[in-house]
Amino acid sequence: MTSGTAADGTTTYSVKIQATAGKKAGAAIVKLDSTVISDLVRKVKQAEAARVEQKLNTGIAAITFTSKAVAAIGNAAEDSTIRIKKLALLSLPDKARSNLGDRPVVDFSVTAGNAEITAFNGEIVKISVPYTPKANEKSKAIVVYYSDQTGNLQLVNGGYDAAAEKVNFQTSHFSNYALGYNEIKFNDVAPGNWYSGAVDYLAAREVVKGVSSYVFAPEAQVKRADFLYNIMKQLNRLPDGSNGQSYDSFKDVSAVA
Repeated sequence: MTSGTAADGTTTYSVKIQATAGKKAGAAIVKLDSTVISDLVRKVKQAEAARVEQKLNTGIAAITFTSKAVAAIGNAAEDSTIRIKKLALLSLPDKARSNLGDRPVVDFSVTAGNAEITAFNGEIVKISVPYTPKANEKSKAIVVYYSDQTGNLQLVNGGYDAAAEKVNFQTSHFSNYALGYNEIKFNDVAPGNWYSGAVDYLAAREVVKGVSSYVFAPEAQVKRADFLYNIMKQLNRLPDGSNGQSYDSFKDVSAVA
């Protein structure tokens, strides 16, 4: 176990645990003895550290658990096992493959005995997957998806780090995650424009859209409705009626707009 102190005075404890290869190629298994987790938590309490991290790097992927995420794993009475496995693209439903090509698909899971741990006290887990872009790929259009229970791909907060040659992303739960490519081309956004990188990045993640399939209209004014829509989409607060909340308090905003 190692420790370090950041410029803000926060102490971080890290533990490196050797992963073993699975029975099949492309799999890694990390077994966490309950005493390892207990020791991490004890160190934090002794030092009154603001943060403790558990970092695992198997080669297939690297995972960083925050202090609360470590506690979620440590709450299990039995030893925990982390499995990281590369999946064949055919393991995903047909409708989930169009934007993936032959890029990596990785399954992450944590179990304690026979129970699977899917959430980590509401904490975000950081994951890095090695990746070398293809010759014709724009780095800002490299995205991360997870496949939901219906087989649809959902975008995840993340992107490509050229310096590290890895795709980094964050998640609050484990599932099947896939690297994808979602380049959106607009005829009126030239590569040399000062805003082209921002447009490429946000359009690939469906944060912003053009006024049509091939026109972005970069000089057009943003309407108040468009601005609020984009903010609420990023906060996952788009009104769908499922939470019983009403968003139609303005007389000039139609409920079906």
